[in-house]
Amino acid sequence: YISPKYRVKSPEEVALEIKALSEKYNAKLFYLTNEADPPKRIKQLSDEIIKLDLNIYYHSFCRFDRKVDREMVELLYKSGCRVLFFGLESGSSRINEMMMNKGISYDRAREILKYCDEFNISTVVSSIIGFPTETIDEAMKTREFLENDSYYKNHVPQSHDFRLPRGTDNEINHQKYGINKIYRNEGNLSTI
Repeated sequence: YISPKYRVKSPEEVALEIKALSEKYNAKLFYLTNEADPPKRIKQLSDEIIKLDLNIYYHSFCRFDRKVDREMVELLYKSGCRVLFFGLESGSSRINEMMMNKGISYDRAREILKYCDEFNISTVVSSIIGFPTETIDEAMKTREFLENDSYYKNHVPQSHDFRLPRGTDNEINHQKYGINKIYRNEGNLSTI
């Protein structure tokens, strides 16, 4: 979860920092934690990595977005991307729209996973189980998506329990999401 208080570095800045770290520590593998940048920024970063001839490998986050096409996945591979993490969240359109405003097309998600498989980019597809108002049938749709798409040779499904981070729309407008009562943890934890 990104708080309202964060700053975004340009793809050029990120590529230059990777270059400096690679040179200073002789590092060749990077894990980019970026809360699923839009495809345009990921593409720009890939272009910068190639332009600087960094010769590195990296893991990154990505969205199941209509702008992620075969050409972009090929570019990611050429720039050194070897693992992409995707947030499916739920196999239920209702849950994804109500809780996350995801706008995921499941057919598009499968197509992106196939592109990643074609270019040997491993994928981790993350889901969340236990959303408020989620039915057993909806939870099973998530399971079915992960199981039916596990035939990709480099695909790893991942599931987590629902959490309610402070400051999210789900917490602030909790009644809209079927959450009637919140028991607050007064400690210094980000989850209620």
